[in-house]
Amino acid sequence: MIRLTLHQNDYLATTKHYLSVYHTSTIQEDPERSKGVLQNVLMFVVLAQYNNEQSDLLARVVREDPVKNDEMGWVGNFVKRFTDGELMRYTHAEIKG
Repeated sequence: MIRLTLHQNDYLATTKHYLSVYHTSTIQEDPERSKGVLQNVLMFVVLAQYNNEQSDLLARVVREDPVKNDEMGWVGNFVKRFTDGELMRYTHAEIKG
């Protein structure tokens, strides 16, 4: 399903599918795999077209423990900037690495 939604450029559906994968017990047991899947969730939720559903999903994803506890590195910090009510300077959005 993930490949199909990516082919259709439906990033919101891709986010939902990755989030479903993230919540499975097999992924939760392996910290490395769960971090990788959650990174995909974070990136695709930002790429999704803005609407009420995307905004709600973004708020739910940011409340996940690894994101809330700053364990996701630059990806988590980048996504958190989209939940602020402030305007973002372009220089702050650049990825430094």
